[in-house]
Amino acid sequence: MSRERGSSKPTAQERLLARAGAYNFFVSVSMLERLTPDAVRVGGEGPYSGEAIRFRHDHDLIFNSGEIVKIERAEIPRADEQRLSAARHRFEVTTSFMGVSGAISPMPLYIADEIQQDDEGARIKRDFLDLFHHRLVSLVYRVGTKFDFPREYTHGANDPWSRRMLAMAGLDAYERWRPRHLSRRQVLRLSALLSSRVRSAHTLALAVADVTAEALDGAGVHVVQFTGDWTVLDPEQRISLGRENSNLGISSVLGIEVFDRAGKATIVIGPLRDNFRRFLSDGDMFPAICELVGMLSPDPIEYELDLVLVDRPPFYLGKKEGGRVGFDSWLSSRAGQSAQTHLKVPLPRDLLKVSTQQVGVGSLAPSASRGR
Repeated sequence: MSRERGSSKPTAQERLLARAGAYNFFVSVSMLERLTPDAVRVGGEGPYSGEAIRFRHDHDLIFNSGEIVKIERAEIPRADEQRLSAARHRFEVTTSFMGVSGAISPMPLYIADEIQQDDEGARIKRDFLDLFHHRLVSLVYRVGTKFDFPREYTHGANDPWSRRMLAMAGLDAYERWRPRHLSRRQVLRLSALLSSRVRSAHTLALAVADVTAEALDGAGVHVVQFTGDWTVLDPEQRISLGRENSNLGISSVLGIEVFDRAGKATIVIGPLRDNFRRFLSDGDMFPAICELVGMLSPDPIEYELDLVLVDRPPFYLGKKEGGRVGFDSWLSSRAGQSAQTHLKVPLPRDLLKVSTQQVGVGSLAPSASRGR
């Protein structure tokens, strides 16, 4: 982490290296891990060579006031065949607790005194003991942070705790599940709703409002149930002459379509102003809503967005944003007295079925209507 040009304020790394003893051990190591996000975590399954933090013990026969004596940024030694490769660095953290040498050594004092000498033999002994110190302190750090979710949480929600919570919500966060238009952080916020067996219209409205909060600008979200839609009957389900069990008004209907009251629901979002374009089929919120609805409602129910507009945007030739006939433009900007403009944007069923794969955005033109 380099200091910004023209700024004399020290960075977090510089403050940590300069005053290592002033910080708690767990806080310091957690900060070092965040400074090296691509490295293998200490105390894990390794490999050891991929770790960016190395623990050592203070071998001096003095008592330190802090848990950490010093933190240094050192270059990792390279073999002869790796001399031409780029140099790699790691943080070497010298601790003052849980060691077999130094002032707290359980061994006889003369052995601790031999280890702190400056000769080559003492240096080899220190390096050998630090192999055990590193693993021991690494496990202490893992034990201390294993159940500390705020400290373990990472920005991308890839930490073990986030994955466990997503797994409890029924999502395979370890291998196959990859959200396309929702971030893992957004899905993690909805894990309580996803883990519930009962997912009502109110649950869906809360989830949509949470995911689209930045685009709502004070607008509300609610779900109207049982709005219904006309469903085309399959040929084998239609009545025909010469067939049994076709009693008019009982087991048969005239025509090739039937009105299914429970087959459709409407997600009403409003009142909206210029931000309504973000909810159209080519807006940035539309694919996220499709993926969210597919996760919360796996039932074969059709959905549509009802965008309630406060004012119709004015239409004039040469307009750079919007102005698409039959999509987001009107010949008149007046909707009539005490009337609102409603944009109906259907959510394609094929986008709702596959919520964990890539969701493509089609060019679905919304239909405009006047409210009462």
